[in-house]
Parts: sequence; structure tokens; C-alpha cells
Amino acid sequence: MKIMCVISTMQAGGAERVMAWLCRSLSLLGHGITLICLDKGDQPPAYALPDSVKVIYMDVLESSNTVLAAIRANFFRVYKIRSVIRNDNPDAIISFMHETNVIVLLSNIGTGIPAIVSEHTTPVRRTKLFWSVARSIVYLLADRITVLSEYFKAHYVRWLQYKIVVIPNPVIPVAASEIGVTSTERKRILAVGRLVELKGFDVLIHAFTEVASLYPEWDVVILGAGPEFEKLNNLIEELGLLGRITLVGYVEDVVSFYRACDIFVLSSRIEGFPMVLLEAMLNGLPVIATDCSEAINEIVENGVNGIVVPPDSVESLRDALVELISNEPKMREFGTESCKDLDRYCEKSIIDGWGRLLMGVTDEKS
Repeated sequence: MKIMCVISTMQAGGAERVMAWLCRSLSLLGHGITLICLDKGDQPPAYALPDSVKVIYMDVLESSNTVLAAIRANFFRVYKIRSVIRNDNPDAIISFMHETNVIVLLSNIGTGIPAIVSEHTTPVRRTKLFWSVARSIVYLLADRITVLSEYFKAHYVRWLQYKIVVIPNPVIPVAASEIGVTSTERKRILAVGRLVELKGFDVLIHAFTEVASLYPEWDVVILGAGPEFEKLNNLIEELGLLGRITLVGYVEDVVSFYRACDIFVLSSRIEGFPMVLLEAMLNGLPVIATDCSEAINEIVENGVNGIVVPPDSVESLRDALVELISNEPKMREFGTESCKDLDRYCEKSIIDGWGRLLMGVTDEKS
């Protein structure tokens, strides 16, 4: 089967990582994969793609300063993507993320090619009004819509419900580096994510302020890059936590950190489907997660395999850290429980779901 996958960019991000995995997995199953990126490809993909995947960069992502310019730009995007669809003539199209999905569905009108659009954020997350309305209407053109959880499905408008299929993102195993993380007798709290306000790393830093004095053998390690680096680093310095909280930056070998740390914290204010949380649990870490996504309660059973706290609450996060740090048997119990019942997120289960979906939509159109 010839499959065209479409995404705005392949720079570092959760949806981008899943797209790379999906392209690799479908290619290994013998499908011919063409990956369309809407950016100009001036930077290499953040995630490895096999040579068998053909990548086309469209260079249609320039920002617009006025409404009229934005309308023109979107018409141009539709024209360019439609040209590629007609030239490549795939058996099916898979598109990721709502703005790209809308453009792709409009580009595909009249071709008869089945199109699957995939959402990777919560539907209750605030989006620009235009795109929210466009999604509710234009998604009627999709053959199927994939979402990450049953809760996400329930929050879509009723006239799209019959098109929606739940396919979670996979937990993608990554081999740890042979070098790994330097061993130490100190205990570590780990957090992972892009350094942006929505990730709530400032809340974690404030929460650790009191914990640091109570438990001097514990440190915090934050992996990720982003625009908030300087602001967070200044906050760490102001609170006198230099040497106790480390901003490591972007790291490819996250697995070595999962294995070298003792507690994982998801401090986000809002999330779609937090893959780093699943990865931490797969590696046996006890977790503390904010209730930042409707998917959290599908992943963490509060008091059984982790602790769930309200988002943006320094006090609640501090208390949860103290609860775990002060109770080593509970830490071990949560770590043991956290890696159970994750089979539904394994790669085979997820790619089988995609395979059934692709066969279904192509059979309907044949």
C-alpha cells in the first residue's frame, strides 16, 4: 500500500516522534511511505527515518501578518499539497495535528483517496476560534479521525463521533547509552519536557525549595530545551538551588536518566497524552503527575502506581514529593506497580490498530 503521511515539521516534539515511529513501522511492514513536511527542511529531522521513507519538504509555513495574507497563504498550501497528492496518488493519507489536518482534508477534496486525520492534543484545549470551527466542519471530510483516549473522543462534537477511533500513542522502547548517566550516591527527581510555561517546571522548582532543605541528599534533574531556559535558570539561582536543580538541556538518551533517577514528576499545566510519563513508568519509576490531562486518570491510579496532584499547585506537589521521599517502601511499591498493565501501549498493539484502520478505510473506498 502507498501511504502519504503529512505533518507540519519533524523537529523535536511528541507528535513528531510518533510520526517518525509510524513511518518506520509501516515501512517495515512493506508499505511505501511518503512523508510530507510543510516546512522548508532547513534542519534535519529530530527523529531518524529509514532510507525507504521518501521525504518531501513543501516550504509553505511562512507566517502571515494580516488576515488576508493568512487566507492567501492557506489557499496556496491547499494548492501545493493537492498537487503532491495528485502526483503521488497514494492509497491512503494520514495527517497529524489539527491545522495541518484541515489543510490536508481541503487539499484532498474530490480525489477519492481515503484520509485519516490524527489528533494529538485534548479537544478541550483552547485553540484559535477559526481552527476550532474549521475542525468541527472540515473533519466531516475525513474517513476516520484518531484520538488518544476515550475521554478525548467523548469531547468531540456529536456529528463526528461515528468517524472517531481511539488509538493511543505507543511507548517506544529506546536502548540506553553505553555511557549512560554518571552514577552517584545522591537521589534524583527527574522531569522531562520542552522548557515552556505549559510544562510547569517553575512549579516543580518552587515545590522543591522546601524539600531541598528537608532532604539534602535529593536533587532535581530537568531534561529539555526551550525558550524558558534562562528564566528557569534565574529562578533556580534566586532560590539558592544551584547545584541542587540542574537544567541539562535536550538529551537523546533519556532512557539512561530514567534508569538513574528515583522519582519522575510530570508538572505540566496542560498536556495532551503525556508520553514521557508512560516511558518513566515503563522504566519502573514511581511517578507524581499533575491532573493536567484527561488521559492522566487512564494512566495513573492515584495511590496505587503513583500520585496525582492538581496542576499549578506548589503546595500539593511539595507534599507529594515529601510523601514519597519519606516513605521508601511506598516508592518501591509504586515503582513496581507503575510498569504493569502497559501492554495496550506497546508498539505491536498500536501498529496493529493502525493496520486495521488503513485496511478498513481502503476497503470502504474500493
